[in-house]
Amino acid sequence: MWDKRLIEIFCDICIKEILKGNRPGTHFTKDGWLKIMTNFEKEMGNAYSQRQLKN
Repeated sequence: MWDKRLIEIFCDICIKEILKGNRPGTHFTKDGWLKIMTNFEKEMGNAYSQRQLKN
């Protein structure tokens, strides 16, 4: 279960990728997901897969 801090970090990273154009429609691009996973890992120190982050 994620706490408020984890949710805020994840949302901030996603918003940055949306503003960069990595979500042209209703889904993130492959590059967008790669950047989300990379940046989230840098912030948290733990690696999460795309599948884990989408759920």
